[in-house]
Amino acid sequence: MTGARVMARLVVTCAVALALVVCEPSEPATDAPPEPTAEIRDSAGITLVRNTGSSVWGGEGWRVEQRLEIAPDDARPETEFGYVADVAAVGDTLYVLDQMGQQVRVFGPDGSLARIIGRAGDGPGEFSNFASTLLVSRDTLMVADWGRGRLHRFTTSGSFIDDSLLPGGGARTWWRRGADGEIYYRSLTRITDEQGRWRGDDYLLRVGANLQRPDTVLRFEYDETDLGAREAPRLPLIVNAPTWDILSDGRIVWAALNDNRLRIHGPDGTLERLVTSETWTAVGVGNAGRQVLLDLMREKLVQLGGSPEAAEQIEVDYPAALPVLTTVMAGPESTIWVQREGGLTNVHPMALNTPDPPKGWGGEAWDVLDGDGVFLGTVALRPGTRVTRILPDRIVGVRRDALGQDVVVVWRLLR
Repeated sequence: MTGARVMARLVVTCAVALALVVCEPSEPATDAPPEPTAEIRDSAGITLVRNTGSSVWGGEGWRVEQRLEIAPDDARPETEFGYVADVAAVGDTLYVLDQMGQQVRVFGPDGSLARIIGRAGDGPGEFSNFASTLLVSRDTLMVADWGRGRLHRFTTSGSFIDDSLLPGGGARTWWRRGADGEIYYRSLTRITDEQGRWRGDDYLLRVGANLQRPDTVLRFEYDETDLGAREAPRLPLIVNAPTWDILSDGRIVWAALNDNRLRIHGPDGTLERLVTSETWTAVGVGNAGRQVLLDLMREKLVQLGGSPEAAEQIEVDYPAALPVLTTVMAGPESTIWVQREGGLTNVHPMALNTPDPPKGWGGEAWDVLDGDGVFLGTVALRPGTRVTRILPDRIVGVRRDALGQDVVVVWRLLR
């Protein structure tokens, strides 16, 4: 356990016992006792954690240092990506899923192309332009493709093994493998009610390595966005959705776009903790923001091969406020990383009007919490970054350059 973790536990223990008690101080107590990092109380069996904004780390927290960048280069076509949906790392090897290119590009530790896996098509081992998530082990690469409703398996050397139907209904993006080897994924099924209006059944499922008989872990409970009806569809620029991950001990952590609370569930799906912070506040959109969002929606339609005018052919719904917590991820030492919204200038067009877990909001500040939800400190990444993996020694992700093209980046995580 690191010094930061030990200090976090110490602060929490003091706050729970008595806010005015100093736990075995090594120096004489002052007249003003230290401000607790978090207020913790119980409510009907659920632990409520309210972070006050002060950092356990102080001035000696974790930080990042860029290690590798794969940027667009006309002399290297393999570096020019359409839209990077996911990046995974095993050792010093990077696996980059280009959703528009409909292939996985594998890069060595120096950023050179090692091989290409998969291709566009409808056959075995071929991807649609909705291939979305990578799961990589030492010898196997899996690509979840909800456009074709299939899970493709390859060896990491590039040989096709097989593909199968995605387990369960509605399987979408953001697949994760737990420490126990089981696979977790979100299942969103759209149905219509008696009035013909759309609504969703949104669950987190868990399946073994054989991909058979998924178990329901929990249902994501949040305010659904109004999508209209079949005869009268609406175009919400922001679709409320959960962002989630699996901690090393099997607990589940998630948040919804329209909420400022973090939820922590036990491995069996039971809600255990609700975490809030004084810094997690919503920002209104305003007229200028509405125009920016509409322009981003037009850009997304062009990227998908459509017409920008389509954004105005059905009723557009503008949000009253921007999301608060835009990405939740598991980090080393059972930490929880929470990305805060960082302004519309950093939003990726693909983050709009999607029910998928919402990557692409690009906020600079990542709040790092311990496994109990206590605020440790903040790690700053370049605005516009989409983090895909947080590993013990590095962070892997994607950012956009000045021309709007995707750049794959690896940072060293200095702890």
